[in-house]
Amino acid sequence: MTPARPGGDRLSSAMGAVRLEDLRSFVVLIETLSYREAAGLLFVTPGCLSRRISHLETAVGAQLVRTTTRSVAVTPAGAAFEGVARDVLARLGELPACA
Repeated sequence: MTPARPGGDRLSSAMGAVRLEDLRSFVVLIETLSYREAAGLLFVTPGCLSRRISHLETAVGAQLVRTTTRSVAVTPAGAAFEGVARDVLARLGELPACA
């Protein structure tokens, strides 16, 4: 039997590429469902927030939010990932105040 490699499975590999700022941004975005409001709470521009969410989606390998010109909706993958994001942030004492 071969020993398990650290980061050998997909989730571990993806989580290794995830930044805490991306997790915080995701949690605030799904709380507010508004790029403008979330960006204001995070003290970043909406464009910066959008890049953070895109980076997180790439790292996770799934679309977490669906955005139209009028709304932001959490996808089923995003809803499932929310618990993971909150758990990681809570364990590290990084959960945003609005969450």
